[in-house]
Amino acid sequence: SRRIEIENRSHWRYGTSIATTTATSISIRSVDLARGGRPALHVDALDLAPGVTALVGPNGSGKSTLLHVIAGLLDPAGGT
Repeated sequence: SRRIEIENRSHWRYGTSIATTTATSISIRSVDLARGGRPALHVDALDLAPGVTALVGPNGSGKSTLLHVIAGLLDPAGGT
């Protein structure tokens, strides 16, 4: 199965100071999306905190689809 890996860096260095964040900016729950009658994306739960986040996965694993759902460009069949 193709999987997406998400890495969030809530600590980053700018100049000589280090900033730390703990608040969640984006939360996704129970999101399902189908394209052409085939399941394209399923997310049980995802919380992204402020900071630098990497979205990594093989071709066709749903990276762009996830970003389109987060941006509101695609409407999932369910979820929040």
